[in-house]
Amino acid sequence: MRLRTVAIVAVAVVVVTGSGTLATLSSSGILDEAQGFLGSQLLQSPCLPELGGGVSAGGAGRIADIDRTQMRNVTEIAEAAAGVAKERGLDAEQLVHVLTTAYAAALVESDLRNLPSRAVPASLAFDHDTYPGGRIPPGDHSSVGLFQQLDAWGPVAVRMNRKASTRMFLTGGRAGQRGLLDIPGWQTTSPGVLAQRVQVSAYPLRYARRVAQAKAIAAVVLGTRATGSGGSGTLASGSGGVAGLSAGLLRTSSGCELASSKPSSKIGKCPAVRASSERGLTPDAVAVLRCGLGDYPMIRAYGCLATSGHTPGSDHYTGRACDFMIPGQARRDTRDGIALGDSMAEYFKSHADEFGVTYIIWHGRIWNSARASEGWRSYRHPSGSQNWTLMHMDHVHVSVKGQAGAYGWGA
Repeated sequence: MRLRTVAIVAVAVVVVTGSGTLATLSSSGILDEAQGFLGSQLLQSPCLPELGGGVSAGGAGRIADIDRTQMRNVTEIAEAAAGVAKERGLDAEQLVHVLTTAYAAALVESDLRNLPSRAVPASLAFDHDTYPGGRIPPGDHSSVGLFQQLDAWGPVAVRMNRKASTRMFLTGGRAGQRGLLDIPGWQTTSPGVLAQRVQVSAYPLRYARRVAQAKAIAAVVLGTRATGSGGSGTLASGSGGVAGLSAGLLRTSSGCELASSKPSSKIGKCPAVRASSERGLTPDAVAVLRCGLGDYPMIRAYGCLATSGHTPGSDHYTGRACDFMIPGQARRDTRDGIALGDSMAEYFKSHADEFGVTYIIWHGRIWNSARASEGWRSYRHPSGSQNWTLMHMDHVHVSVKGQAGAYGWGA
């Protein structure tokens, strides 16, 4: 994938050494330089995965001001993640994905600060951060640290340790809590959804709102070194390094290319739902239903097989379609509802081959796999009606071929 190149090159905070360990550059002054760079709210790197090749002031994905405290935590999360990546044999793109998810979670939970809690007095005895002005939060149950992990996750000493808490976020807690790498299909699950599946928050849509910012931070941390204005960026990498990183995460020639291989497109085995909901569905529709509800647990109302109530010839009558009702969208648009619907629609579009998708309808737009090059198009209901539900303003509709996808779960 070739990306647009801009003049200013980002500053890397972390390098991967030949021995495979992550070395911070705080003592050399690069940390200060990077802090100033991030704090400028202007991110212009020649190689930014998924951000369109550079984000100018005011663009989507702008990085908000990050102070020295947050910068330290950014670095320590990266070091812990790289250590886990080495142990698990993750490749470069997977490490970017892991870091993006971790940063999104920490941005939401603690504003990238290692927070103690007055409700957990023992947490004040450990190295901790405060909010600007020295404020310590009153506390939410037993939650502390970067990821606001509850007591069940581990001892206070572990939850208040920046690297140890990051490792728990990735590999799981002491009471069997799932870490990021325990989530089926984590490699291809969107960071916002993935963070929710680890954190199990009562406010599941918050993480997706911070993904662009988290992705930009991860790109700066792992992406390029400062080579001067107009120079070419290269990953700070040795001959060894974390698995998949030895050749460099990004290369620059006349532009920028992703250097690592494309990750597997497999979603993983999604959890089954109640048998009555799956009965009569084709294998592709079973996969859509299971993964739709598995990756978007906030969806409570849905429908697949039907005998009436739809347009004549509807895929619902043959077990080849599912509707996912979006919370908050029953009668009018809501910010959370649109964000959730957009995320879900793009999820199935991105994995159309695996699920055997023929078309997706959401919020007055339609996407056909046979016309993928045209992207999303305006939708018109066969009856000409502008009814809220018939225009799919309140639900995501996914139609499938039947048995063309990668999964053969039930029938």
